[in-house]
Amino acid sequence: MHFYLLGVHMEEKVILVMYDSPEALASFYGAIKIGAVPCRLITRIRAMISGTLNDSRARTIIVHEDFADEVDGWREKLRYLENTIVLGQKNKIYQTGFHDIVDRCSDQLDAFLHNL
Repeated sequence: MHFYLLGVHMEEKVILVMYDSPEALASFYGAIKIGAVPCRLITRIRAMISGTLNDSRARTIIVHEDFADEVDGWREKLRYLENTIVLGQKNKIYQTGFHDIVDRCSDQLDAFLHNL
């Protein structure tokens, strides 16, 4: 997953609302590799998702299609959310398909290197 395409920067949070899957692992490790902070939410605790999004100030969420409509219902309350990536069928114009991004990216991703 190339988060650079979405303008995700180091230390920025990326919310993951996904079932266990290869795509969830790729999203998690892709975020870490560029220095972002993946925040995986337990899909069974749906009531906490909107509050967590605002508290974290995350601009990007990757959501399984099963939860996309629910996230969409909170959209007006989500002050920082800019990028909604849907794993599965996207049904809104502002949503981006997970595989649409992956299919147009290189299989190479440089790791973020922080000079200490």
